[in-house]
This record gives sequence, structure tokens and C-alpha cells, in this order.
Amino acid sequence: MVIAVRESTLITPCRGVPELRLELVQRRELLQHLLTTDVPVVLVTGPPGYGKTTLLLQLAHTDPRPSAWLCLDEADNNEGVLLSRLVDALGNFEPLDPDLVPALFGDPQVSEVLPAITRLMAERKEPFTLLVDDLDAIWSPAALAILAAISARIPSGSRLVMGSRRMPDLGIGRLRARRRVLEIGAQDLALAPNEAAALVRGAGVDLSREDTDLLTARTEGWATGLYLAALSLRSGTSSAASFSGDDPLITDYLWDEVLRPLPDSIVEFLIHSAMLRHLTGSTCDAVLGRKGSGALLRELNRSNVFMVPLDRHQETYRHHFLFAQALTAELHRRDPDIEAELHRRASAWYGSKGKTDESIGHSTAAQDIPRAAEQIWSAISNGRSAPPEALERWLSAFSEAEITAHPLLALAMAWLSTLRGDGPGLDRWVSIAERGYFRGQLPGGPATLGAAVSLLRAILGRQGIARMTRDASQAYELDGNHGRWRAVARYLQGIGLRLQGDRDGAGVALEECERRLHGHVCSTYAECLAQLALIASEEGDRLRCNDLAERAVKSANELHHRGDPPSTLVYAVMAMIQAQAGDQVPARSHLRMATSARARAPYSAPYLEVECLIVLARAKLALSDGAGARRLVAEARLAMREASDSVVLAGWIDEVSQAIYEFPVPSHDGGASLTAAELRVLHLLPTHLTFPEIGARLSLSRNTVKTQALSVYRKLGVGSRAEAVERARSLGLLEALV
Repeated sequence: MVIAVRESTLITPCRGVPELRLELVQRRELLQHLLTTDVPVVLVTGPPGYGKTTLLLQLAHTDPRPSAWLCLDEADNNEGVLLSRLVDALGNFEPLDPDLVPALFGDPQVSEVLPAITRLMAERKEPFTLLVDDLDAIWSPAALAILAAISARIPSGSRLVMGSRRMPDLGIGRLRARRRVLEIGAQDLALAPNEAAALVRGAGVDLSREDTDLLTARTEGWATGLYLAALSLRSGTSSAASFSGDDPLITDYLWDEVLRPLPDSIVEFLIHSAMLRHLTGSTCDAVLGRKGSGALLRELNRSNVFMVPLDRHQETYRHHFLFAQALTAELHRRDPDIEAELHRRASAWYGSKGKTDESIGHSTAAQDIPRAAEQIWSAISNGRSAPPEALERWLSAFSEAEITAHPLLALAMAWLSTLRGDGPGLDRWVSIAERGYFRGQLPGGPATLGAAVSLLRAILGRQGIARMTRDASQAYELDGNHGRWRAVARYLQGIGLRLQGDRDGAGVALEECERRLHGHVCSTYAECLAQLALIASEEGDRLRCNDLAERAVKSANELHHRGDPPSTLVYAVMAMIQAQAGDQVPARSHLRMATSARARAPYSAPYLEVECLIVLARAKLALSDGAGARRLVAEARLAMREASDSVVLAGWIDEVSQAIYEFPVPSHDGGASLTAAELRVLHLLPTHLTFPEIGARLSLSRNTVKTQALSVYRKLGVGSRAEAVERARSLGLLEALV
């Protein structure tokens, strides 16, 4: 059939969905690109329903050159038939050469007619556009050779536009090298959200911007998929949020247009590979138990079987989102046992390649809960493979009953609770895990379920420092495998001893932790070094203190660069050390890093929170920021409510508070400074209280009040109480905070 395109506004595709009106999916940008690009051959390829025919006819309507549309079918594999139709199509533009017409009767010979056709094209007086649709119906080498010859000889100014479901064997590589072809693929044909909105409205469905964007993303801009989604929504059987590839409208279309014409072996390959997120030759061979998958994937990609290449080398692919859902639904209907076995193989394959996320996902899909539980806990033990967002996603796949029934999943929930700072959640899931049973060593450690339970309880220390120390010690004793978890237990034990006043015992425990983790890049190692730096600072060993702090920061920076949460304590310790040494610029830099880290991870164990606040307050004081130090100490006092049994922490707060009390407050005229104690006295000088009464108000002796008042007079350069009040008001000192 040859159609001379004129003013029709309806598209009736040769194959596919019912007719659509042109104005529903006008491809203005794509058409403009086609009209302004001066190439003789345009090849439009894509899976069925992506609008190839629509684009060809829209181009015919907008291209000022005269055009004809040739829709191919199986009969055109006969070269004589194909030649006759090509000549007939070219005759729509100008009258045929009378000498050529007799050659078309009887049995046209390629050797005679093809040169005449190319001469006919070259002699056209006006440029033309020949549109050839359903090129994938041609498989005969002879017929393909004719079309290749036509493609190579389209004269300048004219254009051959071809639409095909698969990449044709027309010497496209040669045309590319000569810059004679423009290729339009599925990605170019995909509808943008505004185009999708027009199509859906034309199908009688009004959607919000959010729902339209959702459908566009889910269908990946596939025009027929959007149209079928609109029909499904219009019938009330689904919503934009629930529409998926297992909708009967989608599955019926894909089966009729894509799967039914394929050999059974190819259909089986597609169905069995649908549960894989990424398709490579080696992955498909391993999971599907076959060979040669790489070559098959490349051929399927050339055939546009709803497959998306993910790299330029065409080694990695994925199925179209809705196609994968439709295939997965078909697999589940055919044989759930094979589906589970495929997921188990995929889990093993990805696990052997170190791809934890994919491996756990396939174990979960196979409903192999014991294996998934071991993989999740092993990822936690690994220290790098289980960021909070991944852990939440993995655990959300299980019901509460399933988590309760598997102690490793309960432990994973307890660990997630520590990351969230969810104390009640930690208590709950640790208790559930403790009631469970697990034979042998936990995957990745600790050695026993009891050691893991004790360690998790120690991490947040919700029952006080003494109990935290006992839990950490118990975890250390129960974990006999000398692994990372035992080092963590020793670290927690060292902190507990330090906060109970046993500095020597703390040093021994923390140094053992440092030795066990030496060379490891982990947060426990960095914070252990920071704790040892604090002990060295308290003992006056400045060289050791500086060395430990620098190593801690180096380790924390490595963690930060690989995406792990930064450590507040490490940067706070370095800021304090540098500030006390007078290195204000680097101290302020590390103070900002500590503040930023605290904002990103605002919750930690109560005892560690108080310690960080105290270290930060000391750094602020050393940088002459008394007000900032005062605010941090106030926060530390609030945090002490959850760490109230630590006499050492309380003593540190009192020590910093006293330093703040004695901290000089700068005068507003740049002269001598008043201490906080002197300011407290100054604030009461405007009253009628006598020195003894001021002393009673401030819990000070009369002599202390008098001494501080005389110091105020001297620093303000006055000789009396009234003059001091007047001078202080003029300087704004009576507005200062205490």
C-alpha cells in the first residue's frame, strides 16, 4: 500500500493500538530537529507503540517537500514486488520515465530496474521525502540489498525516512561514517511530561501534574503504555499510583505485539531474566543456567524488545520497567518454584561478586528469610555495607512477625534503633533477640547471640555508665573470636571506666582497642584515638596528645570522604587542642566541622553527647567565646539527665562552669575586662542593697563583694558606686549576660 499524504489528521498504524489523533502527541521539538537537519536518511527505531508511525506521518504533514508513505509487509521480501512498489511510490512525485515502465511488467529484474530507480531519483526536478514504515517486515537479503542501495543513493535535498522495530541490515555503519543518517531511537521517541499530559487528556482522563509525572516515569514515556494506562484509569480499575506492568491491558498488548511472534526459547529467556535489575551475559548465564547470553542480549537490543542498554559497549542492559513487571507476573503465574530458585541463584551470584544490596534483595524475593537475615547482619558487621537508608529498605521487606521470629533480624532492628537514637526501640528489639536462638557464631560476629545483645545494650548505655561498662565487659568476654566486635566492646568498656574515674583502666582498654583496629578505617578506631588524646591531654602529655588527635582526624577524614557520617568528637577534640595551643585559625575550622557533624547526626549515646559538649565548650572558652561555651554547658546539663550516674561527667561540667564564671567579659570601650563574677556584682550596684545584702543574695561574703566592687571601680576608672553605675550604663555593661 502506497499512501500519498495530504490533509488527513488520523493515524491508523499498520500494526498496534487503535487510531490516535495527530494533535494529541505533536512532537514539535523532535520534528523541528528533523526538519532542520540536512541528512538524506532518517532511521526511526523503537519497540512497538513508541510512536514511530505517528512521527513519520507528522513529518510528512510538516515537511514542505512532496512526500509518499510506503508501508511494507511480508510480500515485499520478493525483490520484484518491492521494486514495483518503490517505482510506484516515486511516481507520486513526478511522471515516470516511459522507458522504465515496460521493465516493471512480468518479472522485474533487479539488475535492470534498480539502476533506473536510482537514476530516476537523481533526475527529480524537486526534492522529495519517501517514508517507509514497518521496515522490520523485510528479512530477505535481496530485498534488504535494494533498500541499502536506495539509502546510499538518495540525492541531496531529498530524504528517505524509515521506521522499524529493529535495527535493519542496511549498512548503517557506512552511512554513519559518511554522516548520511540521522538515527532516532526509543529514548528520543519517549514522550515528555507535557506531551504525555496531552495524550492522557485526549484519552478522556484528567490527571494532576504529580500523577502525570508519575505515569510518565513509570511508562518511561512509552506512548502506548500511557494510552493504555489512561484507559485503565478511565475504567476505574486502577490509579496512577497503582498502575503497573501486570495490568491486563499491558500484558495483553505486550503478549500480542512482542512475545507471541518470538521463539519459545527467547520468550523463556525474557521471562526468566525479568527478575534481574541489570542484565549482563555473565549474570544471565549464571542465574539462568545457560551459555551465550551476551550475544542474545545484543541481538534482543537490536530487535528493540523493550530492552535499555546501560553502557556504550552494550554489555549491560535492563528491561523496560513495565515490561519487566509484566514478565515477572507471567513467571509468577507459570511457576513460582522456578521463580524462587532463580532468585536464590541470583542472590548467590551477586553475593560472590560482593554486591550486597542485590544479593539481599534476591534472598528476600525468594522468601529465604534465614539467608536474608544472615546477609543483613553480615552487612552490619562488615561496617560499610549497611548505611541506615539501605538497612531500613532491607528490613521494610519483612513483617513484624517475621522479624520477631528471626533473632538476626531483631538484632538488625536493634542496630537500626541505635543509628536512629531510638532508645525504646533498642530496648524492645534487643529483648526480642535475647529470647531467640541462634546456633553457632553470628555471620561476621560477634561470636554469640549473647555477646551481640550485651554489646548493643552498651552502645547507647541507657541504664547508666556502670551498667554500660558491665554490658561491654560481658560482650568482650563472650566474644572469643578476637574480631572487630571484640574491639568495639573494649572501646565501650574503656569509655565506661574513664567516666567512672578509672583513667588507668580506661587507658589499657582503649589502647587494646586501638591495637586491634590499627589500620582499619572505621568510626570506632577514629573515636578511640580521640579518647586516648583526651587522656593524654589530662595527663599533660602534649606530644602524645597531638599525635593521637592528628591520627584521629586523618581517620575521620577518610571515613567522611567515602560517605560515612563525620565524627563530632574527633573534630571537637582537635579544635580544643589547637585552641588551647593558641592555633586559632585551624581550631575554628575544626570547630565548624564538629558543629556540622553534630547537626548531621544530632543524637548519640547520652554519655558521649555530654562529653562532646564539654570538649566543645572548652574549645569555645580557649577561643574567647564565653557565651558560646555557656550555651554548650547548659545543653550538657540537660543531657546529664540520661547519664546522671557519672560523677566524672558532672565534675567536668562543674569545672567548665567555674572557668566560664571566671571568664573575663570584654568592656565595650576596649579597656580592661570584667569577669563574670564582677559583672554579677555590678548588676546589683544600681539597687539599694548594701554590700552585706548583695553578698547574701549572691552567696558571697561581705569582703568578697567589697573586693570585687573595688576591682570594678578600678577597671572602669571611677571612684564610687554611683560613678560605677553611671559609667557601666554608658558602656552598656549592665545589659551583658551572666
